[in-house]
Amino acid sequence: MAENPFDHNAPVGEEGILAGRQEVFSFVQANLVGGHQRHALVILGAPQMGKSSVLRRLPAVLDPRYIPVRLALRAGTVASEKAWLTALAETLPQALSTLNMQSARVPELPGHPAELREMLAGEAFSQGLYAMRRDRHLLVLVDNAERLLTAVQNHTLPRDTFRFLAELLEKHRHFDMLMAFDSRYEPELLAAGPPFDPALFHRLGPLSPEETSALITGRLPEGLAIEPAALNTIYDLTAGHPYLTQLIGWLLFERSAGRGHNGPITPGDALAVADSAVAIGSDTLSAVWSQGTRQEQLVLTALTALNPEEPPTPIPHEDIGAWLIAADLPLDPRTVNAAWRRLEYEGVLRLTGDGRLMINGGLQRRWLRSHVTLPAGGISAPWRRVILLVVATVALLALLLAILSANPGGGPEATTGASDATITLMLDLQATADAYNATQTATAP
Repeated sequence: MAENPFDHNAPVGEEGILAGRQEVFSFVQANLVGGHQRHALVILGAPQMGKSSVLRRLPAVLDPRYIPVRLALRAGTVASEKAWLTALAETLPQALSTLNMQSARVPELPGHPAELREMLAGEAFSQGLYAMRRDRHLLVLVDNAERLLTAVQNHTLPRDTFRFLAELLEKHRHFDMLMAFDSRYEPELLAAGPPFDPALFHRLGPLSPEETSALITGRLPEGLAIEPAALNTIYDLTAGHPYLTQLIGWLLFERSAGRGHNGPITPGDALAVADSAVAIGSDTLSAVWSQGTRQEQLVLTALTALNPEEPPTPIPHEDIGAWLIAADLPLDPRTVNAAWRRLEYEGVLRLTGDGRLMINGGLQRRWLRSHVTLPAGGISAPWRRVILLVVATVALLALLLAILSANPGGGPEATTGASDATITLMLDLQATADAYNATQTATAP
């Protein structure tokens, strides 16, 4: 049988099988065709979510009037303004070469950054764009564009680097840009101004269950079958992450080859390679933790502790705060809510229809369970109930203070209201104490 068709270490090439992503191509087509685009289009995505694969595949699906040239940023590309502007200017000769046209109209590139700027913004570059003829456009596909952003932040490149790009897009009707950024940099892009417009951002998310299945079945050699239930198991493990899906596919093919491809791939096969997938994919799986804020890490810690086994049980978000309090890692409710909402936005957490939370993907949960350090002994369910009662008591205290503040003058009515609130509060404090004593009795040796 053929060699392993799953290459999880490389982006999909122009002729490769790219499952789904039609929404990305539609987004690009809709915002390029039909007018002068004065802003850069932006694709955002988590590490190894398929941004490079999309850029490599675009030439095969774009309107033929757009001549794409991929500019993959490396450390050397943004090491100086001269290096960056030279790489940008060289995209035009590459486009003309693609069209088998002479690049005589493109002058020799100057060596000084100020002269490079002048050339890019001047008639020389315009004439080179017109040389493509037939209303064609140069479309520069900037991969790893976060390197450009960090170079500006680190003062390796001038502060007006992005403003200069906006000037180029404004000046040259036949010059367009599509930039792929790590989604962690979205807040910085929102604050950067031109050439970025939030209306022209597209977020690259995980594959759907159908797209995940298509990625697997589309690459399996003829004669090698996979059970439908195994495809469901693969999606449960990867949550549609393209890299992790290809990694599982690679491991499954190797497992099947080890038994001479005798019989179809089963759900048991998918589960059997899960630990190997976690080990090999650790760099990708660890990004959720290493790139998260301290608050996000605490939320992930709580959810990992509250879901120690598979299959996971969706957790009410109130339980996160209660667990953190009991673990002596308290966060105020607003901070907890902001952290889990951000993780949900990033696709790390999934919100169920009834408002409960769970960590997305079996491989991600396995990685967290093996790497997150939990407080000694963990937190038991009875303790969570006690903590929730304490939280309720604090809420009643706040209500009492609000009643007293609303009636600062005293008087019979105010006194009666305060008295009733105090009685209620005392009863709830007693209920909390009773619950605590009951818990101590139940857990005593």
